[in-house]
Amino acid sequence: MLDPGAIILGAAIASSWYLACYFGGRYAFLNRQLDTENVGRFFGSLGAMAPWYYLKPALLNSAPLSLILPVAAVYALLSPLVTGTDSPADANRARAAVRLFAIFYFATVVFFSIAAYKRRSYLLPVWPAAAVILAWWIVTVPPIPLRRAAAWSFAALCAGLVVFNFVYIPREEVRTCQDDSFRPAAEEIARVVAPTDPLYLYGFHEEVAPLLFYLDRDAPLLEGRLGDAPAGFIIMPAHVWKTHQGEALDFEPVLTSDHGNRNLVIVKRGKSYASSPVHLFGARDSALYLSQSTR
Repeated sequence: MLDPGAIILGAAIASSWYLACYFGGRYAFLNRQLDTENVGRFFGSLGAMAPWYYLKPALLNSAPLSLILPVAAVYALLSPLVTGTDSPADANRARAAVRLFAIFYFATVVFFSIAAYKRRSYLLPVWPAAAVILAWWIVTVPPIPLRRAAAWSFAALCAGLVVFNFVYIPREEVRTCQDDSFRPAAEEIARVVAPTDPLYLYGFHEEVAPLLFYLDRDAPLLEGRLGDAPAGFIIMPAHVWKTHQGEALDFEPVLTSDHGNRNLVIVKRGKSYASSPVHLFGARDSALYLSQSTR
């Protein structure tokens, strides 16, 4: 595993994205990727989460298969019996491959459990390796006369899980998440805040990546007192604005966006930007704004 050729190839693959940014002059993006995304997420500058966070997604992601997987991985590491083939060479290659997959599985779970910031999607790379470990385990553990029946039973279980994942889960996700999207709010914000206007976030304790995705731009998260915020537009949850508006007397609300579970307020501080607030207010807010302007 420490062969020089493998080390050079691994370094070339791992560094290709960073080298592309470096030679392309994308230094700001490279700095964000290294300092914020890599170092910050690992050591906790973006927030820390419990080390046992991955127990649930690792064990219950694809139950009952994900419950069997740790047992199969341990078996792959400890058992000298690897396959039912008659060829010792094939048996050795199978043993080496499956053990490497098992090491990869445990190393990935442990590595991301140590990291301060966690996401379920970080475990996605382990599932192809998990599929190989499980298939190998199914044809290795049962006695030889029962291996065909075990393989067919395993295939039937997988087919049932595929149907369940393609039919039930998407419908359930649509039902539970239909009021939980940032997209309508982002579309309204984009009509108020020009691409060149400074934009910030304040008071969010949840993942804001979906909001930034729909906005198609970056928005730094402000810390400290709201009254110390720089000039520009600031997005915050409605309850945060209600709590802190007393310390932000020179802030002007320009948009209240209520969509499902997403209740956001956008305020403006500083010089008058090109965007007009009238078009993005709700009907009641627009009428109030126009009546005040008339007076």
